[in-house]
Amino acid sequence: MVNQRSIKKSKKKRRIIIGTSISAVLVTAFIIIAFLSNYVGNFTISLIDYETRLALSTSPDMEDTTTHIALKGFNNAVPYTKADIDKASLDTDVGGQKSLSFEISDDQEASLYFAYTFFVTNVGDGPCYYYYGIKINDESSGDNNKLISDAMRIRMYENTYTKDETIDSMTHEYIDYIRYNVESSTDDSLNADTRSYLASCEEEYDSGQLKYFNDSSTIVLSDNQSTKLWPNEVIRYTLAIWIDGDDPDCEGDFFDNNSGIRISTYVGSENAEE
Repeated sequence: MVNQRSIKKSKKKRRIIIGTSISAVLVTAFIIIAFLSNYVGNFTISLIDYETRLALSTSPDMEDTTTHIALKGFNNAVPYTKADIDKASLDTDVGGQKSLSFEISDDQEASLYFAYTFFVTNVGDGPCYYYYGIKINDESSGDNNKLISDAMRIRMYENTYTKDETIDSMTHEYIDYIRYNVESSTDDSLNADTRSYLASCEEEYDSGQLKYFNDSSTIVLSDNQSTKLWPNEVIRYTLAIWIDGDDPDCEGDFFDNNSGIRISTYVGSENAEE
């Protein structure tokens, strides 16, 4: 079993070649986070479904199912906080990109977070188990040898969608994912803010609201046999990614023009008896 508490490590370059034969909806996010530079990363969503069991759409009515969606990149990322993300209305029945940026010059913007809502349905004849996973395909550190993933926080909303639901009746269940911090909230050598942040992470982990990255290229993998997806049932996903400004690793010159990360997020299925 993969140890879920992946300890933060600094590596100059990490490359993973990915092969899969599962039924999966693949959400690929290519993020080059170049602080205050002109580079813009690019994002795509592609459908890989060998058994023709899943369908992907940016619309809850599933009328515009597709195999490829191009997205605007994550431009000039700056640190943000969980408290601010909690206030944002990210998980709604409106599909598509919901990233937040602000203007820093006449021709340049900075991004606080990347978010995208999409929908998945079962178009097969019987039920299937479903799950999601997130992989780091490629990552390079900056001149300071730090990795973006050390201070990156990922939130995945996963909720059943029904046609007649309202904003008030919608559920917004999610799990946050971060790399495990080796520091402890009981370490008196740390400042009060850092200890408070670490204590909150420990509380969230104990409650199941937060999980730590796995120590493999697949940093996130949800339970693949917990819930059945029935024919025509729709699941609403909202993926949010940001640089956690409260994380103790997010300090000083955290990243530069050489920093980069490419992430693949997928929703897959497995056979399930009726």
